[in-house]
This record gives sequence, C-alpha cells and structure tokens, in this order.
Amino acid sequence: MDSLFKNILAATDFSAIGNNAVDTAIELCKQYKAVLHLLHVVEETNMVDGEKTDIVSAEVEVETDYEARTQLYNIYETVLRTHDIRVQIHMPPGIPCYEICKAATEMPIDLIVVGRHGTSGEHESFMGSTASCILREATKPVITVPANFEPSEFKKILFPVRPGINEKYEIIKPLLNKPFSSVHMVQVDQDNDQTFFSAKYQLQEIAAFLKSEDILCFHSVCTCPDFAVKVLELSKSTPTDLIVINTLPDCNCSSIDAGNYVQQIVSSATVPVLCFQSGMHIDGKTKR
Repeated sequence: MDSLFKNILAATDFSAIGNNAVDTAIELCKQYKAVLHLLHVVEETNMVDGEKTDIVSAEVEVETDYEARTQLYNIYETVLRTHDIRVQIHMPPGIPCYEICKAATEMPIDLIVVGRHGTSGEHESFMGSTASCILREATKPVITVPANFEPSEFKKILFPVRPGINEKYEIIKPLLNKPFSSVHMVQVDQDNDQTFFSAKYQLQEIAAFLKSEDILCFHSVCTCPDFAVKVLELSKSTPTDLIVINTLPDCNCSSIDAGNYVQQIVSSATVPVLCFQSGMHIDGKTKR
C-alpha cells in the first residue's frame, strides 16, 4: 500500500519535549519515505500595537533569532547526517499556534507532529494554549507526542468510535503495516438503540475493510459513563502505540463536552494521540 504521508511537519521549541516530537516525526518519515519539515516559530515578544518597544528589545530579538536559527540548523544537519530522509527548515516569526497551522495549510503538509506536556524555563507547554489552539485550528491531522515516549512504529492502534460520528477509517490506512499492525476498536454503549446500532454498523464496516487488508482487529463495547476515561484505561491495559480520535462532538454532546473529551485523552495519554476531523484527508487536501 502506497503511503499518503509525503510531508510531515514537526514543530519544536528546542525543549526536550519538542525535540522528542521531532524524533517521532523522523521515525515516521523514515517509515513512509516522507519529507520532514522542521519548524520553529520565533515569538515576537517585543511588539506593542505593531511597533517595537525599544532599541534594546530589538537587539535582544536579533540575538534570539540568531540563537534559534543556529539550533534549527544544528538539528537539520544532525538529521541529514544520521538519517536517510529529506529535510526542509522553516523559521517564521509570530505566534506559534497560528504560524504552525498557517504553514501546514500553505504547504502540502499531510501530518503535524508536536510535543505535549510541560517544558521548563521560559518555554511554553505545548499542551498548554499552543497545543490546544493547534488542535482547534489545524486543517490537517495532528499527532501529539507525550514526554518520555520512545519513538517507534505505530503497530497497535486504539480506535474509539463514538455514536453519531462518521469515523473515517481512511485516516489510519497509512499507519497500517501488515502483518504487524492491529486495530482495537472500542464503542460506547448507550440507551439510544438506534444510535448504538448505527455505530455498530459503522464498526462492522471498518472491520470488513481491515479484514480485506489482512489487518488484525479487535472490538469491545464500553459501558463506562466517561468514554475518555475508558479509552485511557484501555490504552494502558492493552498493547497500544497510538490512540486515534475524532475531535468532532457526537450527536449526544456539545462542542464543549467534545473538547473536554479530546483534551482529557490528549493530556493524560502515555502514548501519542492522532487527532483528526471527519473532513480531513492525509493527502495534502482538506474536504470542506
């Protein structure tokens, strides 16, 4: 199966967490023969109403730009020297969230990879406002990488299916590497029989596709009132390398509840989480 991962964007703030996300993106690029786009956003902290605050702050910005460019080039050269992949670097000024999403939209990016959880010093936590903003604004799928995750292939995929959501199993197709991959689908049980059986039919459709691709799949039904908690429990109790979740709300919850569902999983998962919306395609395009 030809991979649709052709261009992968890895954003870093040069922290250990950010560089861990870069390492994960590198492994993905090696696996899918994709181009790695290294991106660091230089935050313009000395702007007030669009103007420089003073000469000293302008000099600090120049020094910061030089240091950031040096660090980015060092990563670039290291990747070229140690890995057989193509690399491009980008260092736009601005607000990280919006520049990351803008770059992913303007370039033929198929996947965004960012680190999450706390960084130290003056760096902002990527699972703070930046990561949350990226998950809200990105028009491409996003993988969030937790701290201390050891980059590897995603062989064991946990795929929650919520009622009322048109889960696009095409999103996981590029990740499947038969005969090594397996998919564990979990469905939430609800009092609404029509909604439950609609989701069950969708699961059968996904299972049929996986079977046609010779991919091992499992199916379980969750009766836990908090679906996010169950997903997290399963990710720890069963072999899981990646959780794949749809960020859209289902027919039985508000967008706020859906946001809590996504944030709870992304913030607490000990493995990477691939977040997508039903209209997303990993082919450089977004269905609207």
